[in-house]
Amino acid sequence: MINIIALGGKTRRSLPGVADMGPPLPLNVAPRSQISWFGEVSPGAVSTARSQTVELRLAETGTELWPAVEAAQYARLISHDPSASSDQEQAIARFVEAFAACAETWEQLEPLRRSGVLAGLSAQLDALQRCGLFVHWAAIDSGIAGSGGAVRMPLAVLTISRTDLPTALVQLPDELEVEPQRGPTTH
Repeated sequence: MINIIALGGKTRRSLPGVADMGPPLPLNVAPRSQISWFGEVSPGAVSTARSQTVELRLAETGTELWPAVEAAQYARLISHDPSASSDQEQAIARFVEAFAACAETWEQLEPLRRSGVLAGLSAQLDALQRCGLFVHWAAIDSGIAGSGGAVRMPLAVLTISRTDLPTALVQLPDELEVEPQRGPTTH
């Protein structure tokens, strides 16, 4: 499942998947997906006519996620394997909620408070690991196109899966297009 949140929005929608093991697979987003554009929710679809392979790194501490938190203030994709138990489901939900809250409040936090929030993410990573789940992440620049033109902006990409390999590969669209009437698409 992929939770997609774009441009600082708070709306999450589960979407069909990205592989985090083996050869990279394309990101496929359902036609009825939702994406948030500066807090406005739009229905939309993502296709993968042009795509990029992104290498994700294993997160062992919350501090390692700092670049992803910075990028997630603008846009984020969070993908996770289906949970095998209620413990896994709760650990995934808690991590996603903690990561989103961290990104949404990052700029308002004092430096000491930021380190506390990253320590909280470390605790969430530990909880996931106790359930046999691991987080891989990357912070990349992604193309975002809207009615005002195309821009490049940070995008945080995270996966939660059962693999503890040091790296994972995902295939993502090169550019996400956001149109007020039609919602997001990619080229």
